[in-house]
Amino acid sequence: MDAGIIVSSLIEKWKNIESTTAKNMIGESLHSLKEFLIRNNELFLQGYLTRELKMTRLLHRVYITENNIDTWLAWREWKIRRKKLYEVTNRLSYWIVYLGGDDFETKELLEDSEKLLTESEELLREEAEWQRRREKDLTMRVRNCIERVKFFIFDGRKLRDLENPEEEKQEYGKQRKISQKERERLQKRKERLQKMKERLQKERESLQPSMRLRPSFSTDEMKDLEIDLQALCCQNENEGGLGFSFQTNFENYRAWERVAGFCLEETDVVGVEQQIKELVARLIPKPDGDDRGQSAQIIGVVGERGSGKTALARSVYNRVDVKQYFTQRAWVHASSLLKARDVLMDIINQIHPDGFFLEATISDEEVIAKLTQVLKSARHLIVIDDIEARQVSQPLQDALSSSSSHYSRIIITTRKNIFLPLEAAHSALRVRRLNLENVWKLFSKKALSESEDESKFIKFEEQILSLSGGLSLQVVALGSLLSTKDHEKWSKVIEGAITNFRGDMLALSYQDLPPQVKPCFLYLMLFPGAFEIRVRRLIHLWCAEGFTTSFDSHYQNVDPEDVAEMYFEELVIRNLIQVTKWRFDGRPKSCRIPRVVYDAFYQEASDLGFAYSPLHSSHTSTHAVRRLSLYLNVIKSSLSHSHHLRNVRSYVAFDSQTRGPDTIGIEFFLNSSIFNKDFSLLKVLDLEGVYKPEINYFVKKLLWLRYLGLRSTFIDYLSSTVWKLPDLETLDLKHTHIVQILRSGRPNKLQHLYLNWINNDAGFNLRYLKNLRTLWGLRLRDGFLLPTDDLIKLTCLRKLGLKLERFTRSGTIFDWVSQLTTLQSLKLVCLENVEKQELSNIKKHYMLNDLYLKGRLLPQKSEQLSHFFPPSLRKLTLSLSGIEDDPMQILGKLPHLNILRLFADSYTGEKIECKSGEFSRLHALKLWKLQAVKYWIVEKEAMPCLREIELRSCTKMESIQGLENVTTLKDIVLTNMPWTSYSLPHHKDTAVKINQWRNSPY
Repeated sequence: MDAGIIVSSLIEKWKNIESTTAKNMIGESLHSLKEFLIRNNELFLQGYLTRELKMTRLLHRVYITENNIDTWLAWREWKIRRKKLYEVTNRLSYWIVYLGGDDFETKELLEDSEKLLTESEELLREEAEWQRRREKDLTMRVRNCIERVKFFIFDGRKLRDLENPEEEKQEYGKQRKISQKERERLQKRKERLQKMKERLQKERESLQPSMRLRPSFSTDEMKDLEIDLQALCCQNENEGGLGFSFQTNFENYRAWERVAGFCLEETDVVGVEQQIKELVARLIPKPDGDDRGQSAQIIGVVGERGSGKTALARSVYNRVDVKQYFTQRAWVHASSLLKARDVLMDIINQIHPDGFFLEATISDEEVIAKLTQVLKSARHLIVIDDIEARQVSQPLQDALSSSSSHYSRIIITTRKNIFLPLEAAHSALRVRRLNLENVWKLFSKKALSESEDESKFIKFEEQILSLSGGLSLQVVALGSLLSTKDHEKWSKVIEGAITNFRGDMLALSYQDLPPQVKPCFLYLMLFPGAFEIRVRRLIHLWCAEGFTTSFDSHYQNVDPEDVAEMYFEELVIRNLIQVTKWRFDGRPKSCRIPRVVYDAFYQEASDLGFAYSPLHSSHTSTHAVRRLSLYLNVIKSSLSHSHHLRNVRSYVAFDSQTRGPDTIGIEFFLNSSIFNKDFSLLKVLDLEGVYKPEINYFVKKLLWLRYLGLRSTFIDYLSSTVWKLPDLETLDLKHTHIVQILRSGRPNKLQHLYLNWINNDAGFNLRYLKNLRTLWGLRLRDGFLLPTDDLIKLTCLRKLGLKLERFTRSGTIFDWVSQLTTLQSLKLVCLENVEKQELSNIKKHYMLNDLYLKGRLLPQKSEQLSHFFPPSLRKLTLSLSGIEDDPMQILGKLPHLNILRLFADSYTGEKIECKSGEFSRLHALKLWKLQAVKYWIVEKEAMPCLREIELRSCTKMESIQGLENVTTLKDIVLTNMPWTSYSLPHHKDTAVKINQWRNSPY
């Protein structure tokens, strides 16, 4: 699980360190670890240890080894910094000597102070922990001593200048007595320090007698040691598993290819057809009836864990007739961690476009008033999924019931009907277990392809029913697992599930995961159950933790993000992660861990010390907590567990007070933890979504920090000391109020830099960012010193987002962009193209799949435009491009294009025509503010995969022809369109939504 990754990280540290002493220390520690693992296996084979105890001992020893090595390296780094401080002190001492002249007493006092400083330095080098705690005190003592010396020097010179009058002589004698006492005190202090030094020296020699005699470890020896340790770790972690082999051909790997088709699949529901009909009947009244209040506003869906409640509600929520009937819809997850206000704000954000900007300013009463205003004038459907706490359910029901119109409906899914109103509890829909026929039908959908013959596998029917117990979750988990296996191995897997796992399919799926994917899964336990996680955030966190470090040297040059994406795909295929939002190009946007999965694995992650949240359980493990997640409303109670927080490596914070007041609690907790040395080895600090945390005071002390996530924190300032953190790899400042970057330090290891369109006025220097892969949100304008040589050195960029404002050297930028053939995502905004330069040909950017261009950056004629776009594009956005000829004939030939967005005068012609056979893979088309377009013609067999169309503010649109031929079309959204477009012909299975926004930007 975590052991193999830690071993790899320690080997990597050994490779990157030049000091022979440090290399020997790491080598000896790893040799000791190897000997322990061998003994651990022997005890297990002799029957002295159970498999669980064996695994616990392994993790405990690996954690201790890593902590010892990291603590020693941190002390070594601190020693180097202390040496620099000593050199500065030396220069100050020389200045004092120069001022002191030949005064004997002054020299003697200065000599004593220098000896004290020397002895203090020697002692602190021997004892790292004592050194950290006493650093400030000793520094102040030396400074006071130096101040006294300066005082005596000045006073002595003054005495000589006055030719030693009688009164001044008496005063001078008093000062000599004071200095004599000071010298005696310093002498006693020196003697105590000498005794302490001798004692520490003896202890060091007794504990490490052979430290100076250790031989150097060669590269070959360390390579063999790594192989042995990895084999021992994998042997320990895979016992009881099914021997899964994780092999992928990275040369032919295409991002998200294994799960891209999942976004087009319908929700898997089997055996609940009758409940679906009944639920739809309660939602939509009959055409010839007036309803007369016979249908309740609140409808409950009740079922045991894993029975398929959410799948049932989701299938109804996405039906075309439901979309057509309810003009507003919202789906929210209710957690016991959230307050009713947070869930209500989530509903407003999904329905009303301006809701987000009101969160920080309005009270709870104003939230309810705002929701009432939004919902009273329209039919709405709100689904509250998996509600589990009365303190959340009751305020929600009261607020929604008071704001709902007669024809609106609220669906609540829950395990217990006690969370439902009395009327809804009596009439709730019950989701039962599946019978044999439906179990096999659902299993076949997950495990078998359409071309496979089900009769060959019918022999497993009874065993599958026995294992699943008729629960949809168990059936889906088993089918997803077997879909990754050869058919010859099915018997072995099913037999192992019966004998070793007693039908627990979730435990079986987890145990079958490869060792390198297990920590990625357990890392999800840091997030609350059913919490929506951005996939971008999760990928970067996995990389910062070192989970994507490949054990195979053949894959060492593969980007860690690609490895993380592959691990994520594996978890999605096995149904251990649920993707909540998909992009139309097949990429997952956000995900969550289902609450039933979270409940099954959180305690195990906590007991191992892997992930811990004091809100869910008490810490009873002997392991120190390595990864900590806290919620701002429970920080005070969390401080009582501080003795478990030594050697925390990751800290993830959540603010349940959505954009509330400044979060003083988190500042106090972090400051106290760093002061107590709890976070001295912290690698990950993720405060995404926490409102304005103050971190500038302590962030400079986190010398091992790799990941600093400040997205959506809205902070106004970031200390320049962040750029001096030596190991920082990811810095996310998107959606903050930071407007400038202060040039300071050399962040040589920085790989991902997300900014919020920050100005370059302070002279942002790219010279030292040679390893940068992501540069997003940088604004360039005249006065910015941008050496071309510095740009050329950024050859590893995969994601680039730039905005040029009044920039007269845009040609230099365009030439540089044309050379970045490794780009996968490019956003370029140039609103004032002073030089009238066009972007160079990017057709050779074969890895580019996401392109956003705003401004007149493209050729205007179709002859030149046909040779511009690379064939790999999946998503294309154009705005203010001013294209004169119809671009559809060119764009329609891009073989992989999934999303096309034409915004604000990107095309200035009157007619758009999509011809037969074009846009073969297009899933989403958005046309916004094309003011000159009057006619749009869609021929038969054009856009055969199109699922969504959005037309916005195309005010001159007169005719739309041929959309009824697009049978795959699911949704049409019309916003601020002329009334003539409301009656456009479309397929019967297509839902049409009409919006009229007063404050729309388009």
